[in-house]
Amino acid sequence: MVRIAIGIAVAFAAFCFADANAQAGVNRAWVSGHGSDAPGCGAPTSPCRTFQYVVNSIINAGGEIDVLDPAGYGAVTVPFALSIVNDGVGVAGVQAAAGGNAITFNGGPNDILSLRGLNIEGLNTAANGIQFNSGALISLSDSHVTGFTQYGINFVSSSGNTFLEVRNSGLGENGAGDIYMKPTGGATGQYGYATIANSDLGGEAASPTILTLDTTAESGARMAATLSNCFIHGTPGTAISVNAPTNPAIVTINDSTLTQIGTTFVANGASALVGIDGSKISDTNTVVQTTNGGGVSSFGNNAIWAYTTLGALGSQTLQ
Repeated sequence: MVRIAIGIAVAFAAFCFADANAQAGVNRAWVSGHGSDAPGCGAPTSPCRTFQYVVNSIINAGGEIDVLDPAGYGAVTVPFALSIVNDGVGVAGVQAAAGGNAITFNGGPNDILSLRGLNIEGLNTAANGIQFNSGALISLSDSHVTGFTQYGINFVSSSGNTFLEVRNSGLGENGAGDIYMKPTGGATGQYGYATIANSDLGGEAASPTILTLDTTAESGARMAATLSNCFIHGTPGTAISVNAPTNPAIVTINDSTLTQIGTTFVANGASALVGIDGSKISDTNTVVQTTNGGGVSSFGNNAIWAYTTLGALGSQTLQ
């Protein structure tokens, strides 16, 4: 009887230890095209196969997933802070099924999702490249987002202060546009801000709006975006659209080139503002379209030529 009791105790302890290990995650995990999604994967010598398995089974909140070699790693939904990093090993593809999103972020109010070195592809059937529902910040760098039927980045923040950072990346050939930003929580004081730098936006086959900021029907929300050293091009539609009847939305364009565009800037609503600083605008049908009190202003240091209609372009003094 004593031996049986001891045996049961040992077995129970082993079970508890195994279960504890199963629940304890790691702060860093690796994926590979030669990996396998199975218990125990995640080390460089035994990598996992997909991002989603690592998120579901391996990684701690705030951890990092590293790519070991070129492969497709599947769509992923992320519910917490995380970094996904391809540090130059080749193409790390993220593809979504038809009608789905490649990367979805449902983070907490302080969570940051960092994405580097990814090829996010919609194959002209998936909906959105990056779907931001909640969180504090998404940082996208050294990546490409192409071929989605809706948006390259659909940034529809539901509450609090939210931020989008895009650097050294290319977005294009997306059916509804490359970046769409709109607060959806209806919270007073809600603020969304984007900084987009050294990036290529456009090259659209249809007529979407490349970048949209929209604060319509949101009480007390504010949005702003700054684009610096960007190449914005190739849409029969609109390059930059700001829709802000009541709640402020402001876009500032610095040291950028905008060309081969139907309408370069659209500002709709009394709280919609666009400022252009040190940029080149050419080969466009309409430079400025303003409605319902919206404004587009130049700081007097831009080069604007080869257009059909200039529109109501205001001026600001450099100080």
